[in-house]
This record gives sequence, structure tokens and C-alpha cells, in this order.
Amino acid sequence: MGRFTSRAFRKHISKKSRKTRRLRRARKTRRRHQTGGGDTFSRRIPPQAVKANPLVWDDEPVA
Repeated sequence: MGRFTSRAFRKHISKKSRKTRRLRRARKTRRRHQTGGGDTFSRRIPPQAVKANPLVWDDEPVA
């Protein structure tokens, strides 16, 4: 490459890959949060607790 010295080009590539990796990781966690809304929630809370206070959990779809 005429424009870059090899060292600068390597540095630039590593920086870019690091950025994309960070973005990909963020996107993955965000998707997991979106999908894991109601079902993981109701699974984590025991069903007798849900029955005990229905006012708190009535907005969640309780399986």
C-alpha cells in the first residue's frame, strides 16, 4: 500500500476489528435482553409468589 506504511495499516486494522467486535458483542446482549422478557422472568419468580401478589406481575405474561 502506498498510502499506509505497513505498521500504520496494521494498527488501523486492529483498531477497526476491535470496534466491530465491541459492536457485535453489544448487539448480541441486546437481542438476548429483548427475547428474554416474560418467560425468563416468570421462570425466575416462583409461581406461588406470582399468585401471592398479582398486582405486581399482572403486566407480565405468566405461563
